Order: sequence, then structure tokens, then C-alpha cells
Amino acid sequence: MNRTCAHFHFRLAFVAALMMAAFCSQIQQQPCAAQSIPKLLWDQGEEAGAIQQVAYSPNGALIATGRDFSAVGDHSVKVWRTSDHMLLDAFGVTGTPVLVAFSADNSKVIAADTSGAVNEWKIAGASLVASLGGFSGSIQSATLAPDGHTIVVGSSDGTLQIRDLNGIAASRSIPAHAGPVESVAVSPDGQTIGSACSVDQTAKIWNMSDGSLRCTFNGPENGLDAFGPVQFPGQAAQKLPNNFLE
Repeated sequence: MNRTCAHFHFRLAFVAALMMAAFCSQIQQQPCAAQSIPKLLWDQGEEAGAIQQVAYSPNGALIATGRDFSAVGDHSVKVWRTSDHMLLDAFGVTGTPVLVAFSADNSKVIAADTSGAVNEWKIAGASLVASLGGFSGSIQSATLAPDGHTIVVGSSDGTLQIRDLNGIAASRSIPAHAGPVESVAVSPDGQTIGSACSVDQTAKIWNMSDGSLRCTFNGPENGLDAFGPVQFPGQAAQKLPNNFLE
């Protein structure tokens, strides 16, 4: 097993262990002590619905959130300034956001949602810069590659679909799994794709350049019906800054 695969495997095993612990805790039905749950400051007014996605801009000055308020069919992507929590822009999307990300120059925000759309907006002026559609199946997961313009989508039909926001590189599709691709990631060097599917109980690593399979991991073998998010070494989880929490 090469080094990339070994590290990837460790991350999956760790996530699976955490999920198993949570699963066992639910089965035991032990009473839980009351906990103080942080609440987003911007969620104290008219804002409602679950925040599904969050991303920092590369310069740390902005945060983008993807909201799902399915009860009233309202989905949105919003951009906030970190220094004073001010809402700068809001963009409506049709489905539940599965990805929010910023361009490398901090001037645009990219979002993918379950309706099958990937959109890129310019933050100043809220103008639509690019829009991608025509994906096979519905979008279950998505990630923006480090180059800032390559989007990798995990579809409900089990394929990985690679698209270029600039419309230059040709679209590609990889038949990856026997069920929906629920998680996808691209390595920091942009050369490798990781994907996971709970239907076929596998996580796989692919070469970005030609879509060839590098290795497959089977599991988890613990009765759980989902993998946690895939992540490569060097990728930090997006978290809200402390000053956004009570």
C-alpha cells in the first residue's frame, strides 16, 4: 500500500470509529447531561434552517454558508464578513447545498447543490459568473480542487464527474461506485481523488489525470450504513471562528 493510500485509510478508520462510538451510545440510551450548544450570531434574527456547509475565504476575511430550510423550500448561500459578522451577499439555490467554496482571489463564491447545479458568483455585485448543469444523477457531494476551477462531483448514480468552471478542460466521468457517492475529496496537490459510498461499503482513491483506480478499501464492517467524510492529510476541516459563537 502506498503512502497516500495508507494515510487515507487511517482517516477513514478514525472516522468510522467515531461513528461507531456514537451509534453504540444511542443504542445504550443513557441519559445525557445538558450541554451548551453554540449558536451562530447571525442565526439569532430572521435566519432559520440548518447550515449544511461552511467555508473560509483564502484570506480569512469572509465566510460562506450553505443553508437548507426544506420546510419552506428555501435554500441559500450567504457570504459574511468575519470582522463584524455583516452579511455581504445572499444567493438562492434550488437544492440543498453540498459545497460552498471561494475562488483563490477571494472575489467569487462557488456552490453545488442537490438539484444538479454548480454556480459561481462574483461577490461584489452578486453577478453569476459561471453555471454548470447536465450532471447524470443528482449531486450528492462535491469538492473544489486546489486549482480553483476544477469541480469533482459525486453523483447519485455512482459516478464521479469532473468539470471545469472555466469551460476549458473537457468534462470527464468515472464509474466509481455501486451507489450514491456520499463523500469526495481532492488531495492538496490536486493529483488524487478520494470517494466513499455506503451502498457498496467502499472508499476508493483515483488518479485525477486519467481517472484510473489506485486502491480500494472495504468497510466499515461494523453495521453502520455510512462512511464519514473523506479527507486527505494536509486538509483541515472548516470551522467557524470563536467570535462567531456565543
